[in-house]
Amino acid sequence: PLISNMLSHREELGLSSGQVQTLEGLRAKFQKEAIRAEADLRVAEMDLSQLLSKEPADMTAVEAKIREIEKRRADLRVARVRAIESGRAVLSADQREKLRTLLAEQQPAMRAFPTPPPPAGPSRL
Repeated sequence: PLISNMLSHREELGLSSGQVQTLEGLRAKFQKEAIRAEADLRVAEMDLSQLLSKEPADMTAVEAKIREIEKRRADLRVARVRAIESGRAVLSADQREKLRTLLAEQQPAMRAFPTPPPPAGPSRL
């Protein structure tokens, strides 16, 4: 949720209206992409389940579907990293340093209530 954190701390970071608009656009674009990718992943997982329900399973088709699923997951992860890096590039060096400080201050509070990380997806930006 780095871009969301940037936007949550817009005043502390001194973001300009142009920076806010760019970050909001990056977040929205990624969220749309992630929603589509996650839907495609769910469909591919359903396809895999159908392939596995047959006896005997067609291992060539099963392997191909698993590789497709994992490629889709990797593509989504790369898209998330690209969006985050694009968001970081919007900030000045001083703003990036301030963001690091703000995030470090949040870490101790988050450790008091540990929870497992949520799955990658639109809400993770």
